[in-house]
Amino acid sequence: DHWRENPENTGSNFEKLNHPNDNIYSIRVNDTWRVIMAKFDDTYFLLHTGVQHDKTNNWAKNKKIDRNIMTGAFQIYSVNVREFEERLAQEQPVSEEAGPFEGITRNELLILGVPEEWLESVWKVKTDNHFYDLIGFLPNDAAESLGLIYTGEGDLRILIEQNKTKIATKPENLIDQIKIQPGFYVLGEDSSLMDVLHQDVNIFRFYLHPAQRLYATGNFKGSMKITGSAGTGKTVVAM
Repeated sequence: DHWRENPENTGSNFEKLNHPNDNIYSIRVNDTWRVIMAKFDDTYFLLHTGVQHDKTNNWAKNKKIDRNIMTGAFQIYSVNVREFEERLAQEQPVSEEAGPFEGITRNELLILGVPEEWLESVWKVKTDNHFYDLIGFLPNDAAESLGLIYTGEGDLRILIEQNKTKIATKPENLIDQIKIQPGFYVLGEDSSLMDVLHQDVNIFRFYLHPAQRLYATGNFKGSMKITGSAGTGKTVVAM
C-alpha cells in the first residue's frame, strides 16, 4: 500500500535507468528482490522481477515500452537494431530469392504492429535463423502476426483486415487499452491479488490469478498457445 500511494518514495530506491525512452526504472522490494517498472502517462507497468541488482537491470537494457501510434497497443521490445543487423551480416543466405516479408508494404507492416525502427530489418529476413532471431527483438503482437505469415498459418490480407478493425475501435483511454490487451493486467481492488501481494514475494512468484488459473486447469480441445511478455506468468501456468 505504501508503494502504491507513492511509487517514487526514496525508501524503494526508485532508480531511473539510462535506457532508450527514458521511462524505465529499477525498484528495490527488499534486500533480495528488485523489480523493473516503466512509467507511461503517470501509469506504472510492472515488467520484470529479479534477485540481483545488475542482472535485473540488464534485463531492461535496450528495452522500450511505448504505445504503438498505428495500433494503439502497448508494446515492450528491444531497440537494439544494430545487434540484429550484425547477426544478419554473419549469415549470408545461399539463395537470392526474395524474403518472406519483402513484398509487404511499409503501411501493412505498421498495421501489423511492427515498430518503425524495425521495418528495414523485417524486410531483410531470408532464413529460419534470421526469423527466429528477429522475433526475440520484436513486441509480442508484431512477432505473432509475422510468425503466422512466415509459417503460412495466416493470410496477410485477413490479418490486415483484422488489425484494421482493431485500430478502428482502439480505446483512447490508457487503462481501457490495457484491460483488453493480452499480457497486461490492471492492478486494482482485486482482493485475491491484493491478499497475495501482502505475503512473501516467493509466494507471489508462484501465484496464479483466477484469470490465469482458467488456462492452467481448463479443458481444451487440442493444443493451445499462450502468449505474453516476460514475467506475466506463462511458465507458472505451464507448471
